[in-house]
Amino acid sequence: MVRKPAKPEPRPLPWIAVIGVGAFALLLYLPTVSYDFTFDDVVIVAGNPAVQQWGNWRLLFFEDYWPGIRSALYRPVTILSFAIERLIHGSEPGGFHFINALVHAGSSIMVGVIAAEFIGFGWPAVAAGLLFAAHPLHSEAVTNVSGRSDLLSTLFLLSAFLLWTRRARAGDRSTSAAALGLYLAALGSKENAIVLPGLILIWEIQRARETPLLARLAGVMRDARFWSLIGVAIAFLLLRAGALGGLRASFDANPPLVENPLAREGASLRILSALANQAHGLRLHLLPHPLIADYSHETLPILSTVADPHFLMMVLFVLGAMALWMLRRSAASAVAFACSWYLIAILPASNLPFSIGTIFAERLLYLPSVGICLAVAFLWQSARQDCLNTWRLRPALTDRALASALLAAILIFAGMTWARNPVWRNDLTLFSDTVEKAPRNAKAHLRLGDALTQAQEYDSAVSHYRKALEISPQYAVAAANLLVPLRALGRIQEAIETGERARSLLQEENPVLLYNLAVAYQDVGNMIRFLDCISHSLKLDPGNARAHVQLGRYYLQHSSDRELARRHLEEALRLDPNLADAALLQKTLRGSR
Repeated sequence: MVRKPAKPEPRPLPWIAVIGVGAFALLLYLPTVSYDFTFDDVVIVAGNPAVQQWGNWRLLFFEDYWPGIRSALYRPVTILSFAIERLIHGSEPGGFHFINALVHAGSSIMVGVIAAEFIGFGWPAVAAGLLFAAHPLHSEAVTNVSGRSDLLSTLFLLSAFLLWTRRARAGDRSTSAAALGLYLAALGSKENAIVLPGLILIWEIQRARETPLLARLAGVMRDARFWSLIGVAIAFLLLRAGALGGLRASFDANPPLVENPLAREGASLRILSALANQAHGLRLHLLPHPLIADYSHETLPILSTVADPHFLMMVLFVLGAMALWMLRRSAASAVAFACSWYLIAILPASNLPFSIGTIFAERLLYLPSVGICLAVAFLWQSARQDCLNTWRLRPALTDRALASALLAAILIFAGMTWARNPVWRNDLTLFSDTVEKAPRNAKAHLRLGDALTQAQEYDSAVSHYRKALEISPQYAVAAANLLVPLRALGRIQEAIETGERARSLLQEENPVLLYNLAVAYQDVGNMIRFLDCISHSLKLDPGNARAHVQLGRYYLQHSSDRELARRHLEEALRLDPNLADAALLQKTLRGSR
C-alpha cells in the first residue's frame, strides 16, 4: 500500500542557513566594490542632481527617474536610497556597489525562506536561496548600481508576500499595515512590483487547491485584505501620474527606435516578438550564455512567423503552466504556482500588454527568476516524495543524489557569475564585451565609442561611432558624439559636418552638441557660427561652466564689452571653482577690471 505523503509543515530557515545563503551571495559580489559607475549609473547616480543635492525633495518625489529625460518612470524610493548613501559615504562607487550586493543577499535569503514556507525546512529550500544567489543572470542587476531598482523592489515585494502568507496561515484576517507599507516601497522602487496582488491571488488559489477553482477565486475576491493591496496600487498609480504630469504622460514612454523597435510595430508583431524574447529569457535560466549587457536594436529579431522555435517554446511553457493547475497533486499545484509566478512577474516588462522603454534586458528577469528557483525546490521535494512512496527508495540516498546534482549546478553558476562580474568593471570592458557578442548592436558601438573617447583612443572611437551609424543611419546621438574624437584628431571640417548632421537628426536642440559644434567652428575661425551655437547652448543649459569660459574669452578678444566678458568668466568660476584653468581665469579677471 502506497503511503500518502504528509503535508509539510512550514518551518523557518535556521539562522545558520540564513547566514550561509546571505554570506554566499555577498561573497560572490564583494569584488564589485572596486568597480566604477557603468552604463546608466553615470546619469542616474553619479550625475543626478536628486542624488548629489541632499534635501531637494521636488527632484526626489516629483520628477522622472531619468533626470532631464521623459521616460515615464517613477522610482523615488530607489533615488532616495542613492541620496541617503551619497550623504553617508560620499560619491565614490564602492559604497553603492556594496549596498547592491547586500540587498541581493537579502533577496536570496527571502527566496529560501519562502521556499521553506511551502515545503518545510530542508535542503530544497536552502538550494532555492543559493541558486538565486549564484545565478549569473542576476549579474547585471547587482553589479550595475542602477540595477538597485530591481533589487529593492524584489526585496520589498518578497517581504510583503511573506508577511501576507504567514498571517493567512495563522488565520489572521486583519489587514497588515507592514505588508501594505512594504508593497508601497516596492512600487516606489520599481513599477513592476505592481504584480504583487496577482502573486497573492495564485498563492491563495494554490493554498485552497482542494476546493473548486471558481470557489477559490470567489473567496479571494471577498477578502478585504486583497482589495487593500489593490487600493495601494491605485493610490501609487495616481501619485505617479501626478508626479509625471498626468495619466497619459506617466504611461507614454515613447522610446527611440534604437532602444525598443517593438514600440514601432503593430500589436500582432509586437506580441509575437515579445513572446519569443521571453522564451530567450527562459533559456538563459537554464543556459546563461551568452549574457549581454544591452539587447537594443538588431540584437534580437522582430518576428513575422509563428513557426519560430522561441515563440513556440514560450507558448508551450504557458500551456504547461495552465495544465499543471488542472492536476490535483500538491506537487503539481506548487510547481504551477512557481511557473505562474514567473509569467505574472515578467508581464509588466515583457512588451506584451504595452511597449516599455527597452526591448529586453537581463535585469528584468530578477523578480521572475524567483519563480524558477522556487520551482527547482518544489521539484526536488516532489522527487524525494516519489522516491520514498512510489519507488520505495531511501530518502537519504535520494537526498544525496539530488543535492549533489544541484550543488554542482549552483557551483557552476557561481563560477560563471564570478567570471561575468568583471565585465562590469567599467564602460570600456562592458561595451567591448557587448560589441563582441552583439556586433550589430548600434547602441553598444555608441557606448564603446564614448568609453574610447574618454580613454583618448580617438581613432578606435571614430571607428565604433561610424559602425553605429552604419547600422542605424538615423542614430543622432552617434553622429553628435562622433564630433568629439574627430575634432581631437584635427579633422575639424569632418567634425563640423557630423555635428550639423546630428543637429538635423535630433528632434530638439541639444546643449552639449551645440557647445561642441561651437568649439569646432571656433577652431576654423567662423566666429559668427561659434557665437550662434555657444549662445544657443547657454540658453538651453545656463549651468555649463565651459561654455561661459568660451563666451567670456570671445568677448575679451572680439568685443569692447569687457563687462559682459567679466560676467561670463565670473559665472564660470561660480559654477565650477575647480576648473582646470581657474587660476588663469582669475588672473584674466583681474586684468579685465
